[in-house]
Amino acid sequence: MGTILFGIGVAVLVGSLEPRIANVNPFYVFICGAIGICAMILPGLSGAFILLLLGIYQFILTALVQFDVIYIIIFASGCFVGLLGFSRILAWLLKNYHNLTFGFISGMLLGSIYVLWPWQQAISFYMDSSGAQHPLQTVNIWPLNYTEITGNPSWMAISLISFVGGIAVVVLLHSIFDKKDAANV
Repeated sequence: MGTILFGIGVAVLVGSLEPRIANVNPFYVFICGAIGICAMILPGLSGAFILLLLGIYQFILTALVQFDVIYIIIFASGCFVGLLGFSRILAWLLKNYHNLTFGFISGMLLGSIYVLWPWQQAISFYMDSSGAQHPLQTVNIWPLNYTEITGNPSWMAISLISFVGGIAVVVLLHSIFDKKDAANV
């Protein structure tokens, strides 16, 4: 139970951090690639969000759009090293501390609800290279207040139907595969 709570805390903490502007250099780009890919391996964390927190998201997007081969290779190399290293660490943790690791990852998933909460109000914005405005910081609001605050529909009924439908699919698949596993024994 403690690792679940710890995972929830980590996800909420990471989700509540404010993005920063980075002083970009090749070493920093490499490190950000390694960190970003680690976030992409773990459920509940967004690699793009981590890159935004590290202040390098826009830089990487610009490098990709402008096909800046040097920085793309540096970033990809960081991703490769991070993927190799972190996947081995994660496999070792799952092998040697399965319940604790699984508890932490489950906590991260639960804690990510804070970041992925669909009813949010933007409080600050950033402009991309084409001049389009995107939310930078948001605050979570209750679904019942969403329409009043934002002027947009909350889609609460569709959200609940989708939630229940998702649970039903998981339960159905679980029962199907449990029957197949029992038949193979």
